[in-house]
Amino acid sequence: NHIEHIGATGILLCGYGPGTKDVNHHNLIFNNHIHDVGEIYAHAPGIMVWQSGENRVANNLVHHTPYAGIVISGVMTDFFSRYGDGRELVRTIRWHEVGEKPKEATLEQVRPFLHSHDNLVECNEIHHAMEKLGDGNGIYIRGAGAGNVIRRNYIHHLVSPVALQSAIRTDGGQRDTLVAENVIYRCTSQGIQMKLNNRVENNIIADLIEPILKGEKVPAAYLKLREGPMTGATIRRNILYHPGKVAEFYDQGNTRRLGAAWAKEADTDFNLYYCAGDPDLSRAVLKKARREGIDAHSIAADPLFVDPANGDFRLSPESPALKLGFLPIDLSQMGLRD
Repeated sequence: NHIEHIGATGILLCGYGPGTKDVNHHNLIFNNHIHDVGEIYAHAPGIMVWQSGENRVANNLVHHTPYAGIVISGVMTDFFSRYGDGRELVRTIRWHEVGEKPKEATLEQVRPFLHSHDNLVECNEIHHAMEKLGDGNGIYIRGAGAGNVIRRNYIHHLVSPVALQSAIRTDGGQRDTLVAENVIYRCTSQGIQMKLNNRVENNIIADLIEPILKGEKVPAAYLKLREGPMTGATIRRNILYHPGKVAEFYDQGNTRRLGAAWAKEADTDFNLYYCAGDPDLSRAVLKKARREGIDAHSIAADPLFVDPANGDFRLSPESPALKLGFLPIDLSQMGLRD
């Protein structure tokens, strides 16, 4: 399908609110061209999956959206408790099926009612999302169930200067998600935002754009670690490549409301860091990581892309990334199919 110039979301899979009623699943969203959505209601992604699981979202081209490109969502755990009173989506909870509202809900209690599980989001191309709003992303997952996979997507040229955006973001207590084999190029602010036990493996994040915060440019963060503890998480075999002189490969530590998040809590190793404008910075990042007991096998070296200045991230046969076990990513398989 070609979906363009519409009032809100391009494609929506919408199940029932949290409860035992699970009727929206096993759908295929394939090979759709979606752009210029949200022309009446700007807070509208190109593709939205809510309380819907075991779907495949593949080979779509989504671009020029006022908000996010693709969203996978459910209801945050805290919203099931008294802490969620007054928050969005609380009125969708089917209390006659869920049971009595706890004072402080746990993920184990609510997981059976989170039906956005085991979705596969792969081989999509997203560019020029987040053109009007902030606090959104190329691909966003929040309050969903377990087993979601975001892989082999090409997200590029998110060029709005707003600081609060990422190419891929796990949010809202999201757990048990795999983010793998994605290529992120020329995106503003953050490459991948991680929380808790999610896994980030074999991704290329290259040439991020510095955002504007309070009127001033600030360094872009290739990996933003937002909520801990990160026990069970992985940060492995990723290539973080910056062509300039100033780069922040990790933005981690304490946050205002959430538990501190540190790469040293995750299984962090076999990564490649390279700041082409100042290779010493790459080596300093690696040296600091090893002092913290991580990245024992990681390296600071040129990954030897074929033509990174023009978005060609094929690896030469001599690339040191291959020696780390990095699996080459085929961009030709992403986006629309003939």
